[in-house]
Amino acid sequence: MYKTRMDKNQIPIVWTAIITPFLENGAIDFTSLEHLVRMQEKFGNGILFLGSTGESLNLTNLEKKQVIDWVQNREFTVPTMCGVGGFCLDSTLSWIKAINEYKFDAYLLVTPPYAKPGAQGQLAWFTKLMDVSQKPCVLYNVPGRTACSLHRTALRELAKHKNLLGIKESSGSIDEFIAYKQTLPNHAVYCGDDIMMPHFAKEGACGLVSVASNAWPEQVQNYTQKCLNQTFDDFDLWKQACENLFTTSNPVPIKHLLHKRGLIKTSLVKAPLSHLDMGDDTDLIKYDQKIVLWV
Repeated sequence: MYKTRMDKNQIPIVWTAIITPFLENGAIDFTSLEHLVRMQEKFGNGILFLGSTGESLNLTNLEKKQVIDWVQNREFTVPTMCGVGGFCLDSTLSWIKAINEYKFDAYLLVTPPYAKPGAQGQLAWFTKLMDVSQKPCVLYNVPGRTACSLHRTALRELAKHKNLLGIKESSGSIDEFIAYKQTLPNHAVYCGDDIMMPHFAKEGACGLVSVASNAWPEQVQNYTQKCLNQTFDDFDLWKQACENLFTTSNPVPIKHLLHKRGLIKTSLVKAPLSHLDMGDDTDLIKYDQKIVLWV
């Protein structure tokens, strides 16, 4: 079994929710993926594969297998995490069992979409997933995608599980973040929205799971450090930059920017997303140029 690197000295303050780049024929562009990953390593950012930014729910099982096999055949200097999502318990358990031997350091477990389970349903779901996991687990609260929040009554019980590392909080609400932090005072609570990091850092966030760092790995590392140290004072600049990364469904804008920058070969996304939903990019390019120069 692969021994993870997730002790307290190894947990990064920035995790990059890495995109899955594609070639014109729709195949995964592993050459560009390699380049993006090595950019993240250079600045100490952990790497989250197959998250929502990586379009995991839109990929075929074969494509997901290609990604994890690619990860398995490489050495990384930073921790890696694998997104785990779905709404069929047996299939999700089988997936975790299959990837336990792969050299991921942690899993990101999302609240099941569409079904909107209550507290007891969530408690049973996450308990069963963490019972079979051989890695630390981060639970993902993202009600904008799943149509339900992670219930704090379930979380209080899940806090007792040996495999719970913490949560990624992406509700966009400061009050919700505070409530989750109070529920998990001894666990890692990550900010899951780039734009909210200055606010969540003041309330005890341990770091950021970032989309923006795909394009700005060094700048997001510095941004996060400044937020955690309470020395950040460029809120308007980062607010505008981050807002322009979410003018339509993620990861359409970040892929558009990476393609414009020549970091990936196409801006293609998997259906039901479409790169054609990207609107005017004037402000995105303008703020990209400003962030690239930011220190």
